[in-house]
Amino acid sequence: MKKILWVFVAIVFCCSLLNGMAAYAEDASDSSTVNWQEQLAADAQKLKEQRQKMKTDAQTAKTEEKDLKQQIRDATAAGDTQKAAELKAQLKTTHHENVQQKKQDKKNLRSTKKQLYQDRKAARRAGR
Repeated sequence: MKKILWVFVAIVFCCSLLNGMAAYAEDASDSSTVNWQEQLAADAQKLKEQRQKMKTDAQTAKTEEKDLKQQIRDATAAGDTQKAAELKAQLKTTHHENVQQKKQDKKNLRSTKKQLYQDRKAARRAGR
């Protein structure tokens, strides 16, 4: 009878110990989930900001090039070929810089997207 009582006490003790460990694991997973959610939200916000910056930069570049083209037309209409040639060279340089900036922005956007996807994948793995 004593043996049965001790076995029963041992089983109850083990069950309560396992239950406590499970509760601790839930608390740890909840905090990691919040951490992942914050990290994913930050990555998404960064991506949104980069897209907005790219749109603004592209609009500024278009306006700048449009103004230079208008100045070239005005100089050509006025008969000032030297100024028109200088403006064309300036337009070519400006356009090249704008294209390079757009390529760099796209490269940065791709790396941010890649980071977001990696974080999502890691969060899914951590959630399992």
